[in-house]
Amino acid sequence: SGDIGVWPGTAVTGFPSGAVTGAIHAGDVAAQTAQGDLTKAYLDLAGRTAPAPQTVAGDLGGTTLAPGLYKSTSSLGITGDVTLAGPADGVWVFQIASFLTTQNGSRVVLTGGAVPKNVSWQVGSSATIGTTSTFQGNILALDSISLNTGAKLNGRALARNAAVTLDNGTIVVPTCP
Repeated sequence: SGDIGVWPGTAVTGFPSGAVTGAIHAGDVAAQTAQGDLTKAYLDLAGRTAPAPQTVAGDLGGTTLAPGLYKSTSSLGITGDVTLAGPADGVWVFQIASFLTTQNGSRVVLTGGAVPKNVSWQVGSSATIGTTSTFQGNILALDSISLNTGAKLNGRALARNAAVTLDNGTIVVPTCP
């Protein structure tokens, strides 16, 4: 659900064989504006220092995280489930210096009223959401984002310099009041 856009350029492939409930913006003013907004949001997330970031490394699988700012100085992975537990107004920001990768079937689970629109994953390189994984939040990647076969994203996939690739995956944009 939602819009698809590309800027600069006009190449959007795989549609209409894939279903889009929004509009396709290929090299138009809306896409150019969205690319500028993405750059601002990416830089804002990358530059955050408050609250004091908590360092995370390796694999988040099996952990439960409260709202906050989480910083990884290298790649970050998810094997199994990571739970984000907090109120509906809780905010999670993940600053990842390199790659974000989920193993097949992994999940980001929201509890305690947490909502996907308040979860942001700022990725310094590329993100890969594994086969049949379920992911929550907005991914803002410097390079590419891939959702492998059957992956589900409840959020947004926003790539600054390369492509967003879906292989029979689903993206649902969370509602914002």
